[in-house]
Amino acid sequence: MWSGDPIVAGVLLIDSIGELAALFERADAVFMGGTLAARGGHNILEPAYFAKPVIVGPHMENFAAIAVEFRAAGALAGISSASELSAAVADLLADSSRSAQLGSRAQDLAMAKRGVVARVASEIWRALAEGAPNPPHHLAARVLLTPLSWLWRAGHRINMARSLASRKSLLRPVVSIGALSMGGAGKSPMVAHLAHRLRAMGRDPAILTRGYRRKSPEAIVIVKRGTQAPPALTGDEAQIFIRAGDAHVGIGPDRFEVGARVEQDLAPDIFLLDDGFQHVRIDRKNDVVLIDALDPFGGGVFPLGRFREPLESLKRATEIVVTRVEPGQDISGLKRTLKRYSAAPVFSSHVVPRQWVDLETSATRAVSAPGFHSVAAFCGLGMPRTFWRTLEQLGLEIVFRWDFGDHHHYRPSELRRLAGQGAAAGADVLVTTEKDVINLCDGAPAIVAPRKLFWLKVGIEMENEEQFLRRIL
Repeated sequence: MWSGDPIVAGVLLIDSIGELAALFERADAVFMGGTLAARGGHNILEPAYFAKPVIVGPHMENFAAIAVEFRAAGALAGISSASELSAAVADLLADSSRSAQLGSRAQDLAMAKRGVVARVASEIWRALAEGAPNPPHHLAARVLLTPLSWLWRAGHRINMARSLASRKSLLRPVVSIGALSMGGAGKSPMVAHLAHRLRAMGRDPAILTRGYRRKSPEAIVIVKRGTQAPPALTGDEAQIFIRAGDAHVGIGPDRFEVGARVEQDLAPDIFLLDDGFQHVRIDRKNDVVLIDALDPFGGGVFPLGRFREPLESLKRATEIVVTRVEPGQDISGLKRTLKRYSAAPVFSSHVVPRQWVDLETSATRAVSAPGFHSVAAFCGLGMPRTFWRTLEQLGLEIVFRWDFGDHHHYRPSELRRLAGQGAAAGADVLVTTEKDVINLCDGAPAIVAPRKLFWLKVGIEMENEEQFLRRIL
């Protein structure tokens, strides 16, 4: 950079963009380094923003398009060798009119380029909205597993035909909440959320659920709203419904038989059928299908992917809810894809962290100020990355993470290992999900001591929820 008369030139080290801007403000002319030797040059837009005349050598390969445009507009001074530099600087300092003209043209071109980053980002977001994640499989997986997925589809069609032939109806209306995928779509949180909303509207809902991996041999378990039952009797997901206290809960593999018993004993006015899209033996008023925005196509039909049945089955859906959609995220491309398979309206929802709960004391903390920052996280979910994503969005540093199989039951030795590895990684606390807390062994707080263990209570928010509720009522 040069300033004043006689010519003053220098090289300065700066600590911030602000210092660089101040230097450009004081300079009378700017020579771009790296343009005399074959190094490709530097970006001339920065000094141009300040209306400074710019001198460049012959090497602007790194910014060739910009250099061509500036030269065509007469917005820079060019030299071919180092021997010409002194004269070029002297001419600019001596001819203030030419210097101002070069600087003005350079500034006009530079200002015309403003907003490029925003426009590029906008195009990226537009492309993201128009598409949907569907990563391809390796060739070996396609060759080996695709024929097996055809067999799965054939068997599924036979089972569905048999179940539909023996379909039965309960006296009260049934709203099924299900998915195409095997776990990980957010079915249980959605059922719990809808039970809460229905109860708040003065309805008397009951939830029918299978009670997956419960230890009790009893074929039917019925838990009246407001009462409790041990996890071994109900299973972990049913425990979430029971503890929320918004609905009666009926548990058993034959959910029609369970529903008939619940009607007889408790007389609810509406049923929510948990994970019911494939459980077609029960007739239903609504078939709500959840699609995970993070993995909407599940990699295809099992065993190639996680889908129990193909996308064509969406024709049975009466409503589709795309879950785990970021607030403000545009999913128009995914919606168009779903519309090819179903005429059902498409809604969207996302998980909302509500509060942290201390496992030992049941004391709660705000998610915005939990009193800890570095966490060791663990979970046993069908889609563990949703939990990691939530923690990251809360601004927490996950220094160590473990994901176990879905519905995992934790042994004392595992908890001791988790606490030790968390401490070694520098974690302030251990954190997990409500579902995992139910599957912890007895005495978990004492086992992980002196580390504290917190679980995250979450909720659901839906786009156009009132319209959705009117459809299912």
